[in-house]
Amino acid sequence: LRQALFQFAYSVGRWYPFITEFTFPTELVSVSVDEAKAIVIEGRRLRDLPCSIASSMTPDQVASALGNLSRRISAAITRLGGSSGVFIKLNSRSAKDVVFEEFHETLWNAMQAELHHTDLSQYMPSHSCPVPKLRELEETLAGLFIRQAQASMRVSDPGAAIDQLLRSGRIYMDLSKCLECVDHGLPFEAEIAVRAWDPTLLPSMEMRCYVRNKHLTAIAQYYDSAPLAWLTRGGPAAVTAIREALQERIRHFVEDEVAPKLPHKSFVVDVICRHPPGVGADPAGHRGDP
Repeated sequence: LRQALFQFAYSVGRWYPFITEFTFPTELVSVSVDEAKAIVIEGRRLRDLPCSIASSMTPDQVASALGNLSRRISAAITRLGGSSGVFIKLNSRSAKDVVFEEFHETLWNAMQAELHHTDLSQYMPSHSCPVPKLRELEETLAGLFIRQAQASMRVSDPGAAIDQLLRSGRIYMDLSKCLECVDHGLPFEAEIAVRAWDPTLLPSMEMRCYVRNKHLTAIAQYYDSAPLAWLTRGGPAAVTAIREALQERIRHFVEDEVAPKLPHKSFVVDVICRHPPGVGADPAGHRGDP
């Protein structure tokens, strides 16, 4: 029931029409009950895990349902002009757990390629600094991993999109809850959000913002391991000034631009700042995504 209430109140289709100017172009693909079952059944089969509804569909029915869904995802990718790729998620959550739980070869190769062009000698002991800069090295490697992990979520064809959905535990959980709603006499609602991909955004600049009664109450860096190099320039006074400037930019964007357009009084919104304070700062250069 809790999942149903969330779907009805906070799913992508509930807020996207109100803030299209602030967020990524999105195509919503409806998911039928049979297609949701097919994702659950095939996903569990691929991961060699038990499935309580496996007997409700034959293998041919599963393949047919996934094929129908794949064709509609393909059409959505085309409508978005997805030659540079898209981001796929349910109207509730994304399949990002696939990246972190399955450290696959594609991600490893991408990290190795970036490491090849990264000068790590600056973190090693030297005459001017006899102690290795381990914290700085750790932040650099963490930032590299997060950038490449995020980039690995980009898909450009429906087959890759379906594969992400099948391998994700988050997608399995959410679709299972949606299917349980049917058992309780509640309407079934599930959609796949196909979203335009923007390769210029920095993961370290994504902030999770908590809003209560239309007022911003807290801000947290979404990827707290991603280094904020621009925040460490200068002394304590400079850092404080930069932090306060960023906080004010986000507060203005959330409270004055986003919140008035949404029907929700309280919500969580992820905001990406295109530039650090003082680097081409532009309040309009934000993306909001509840």
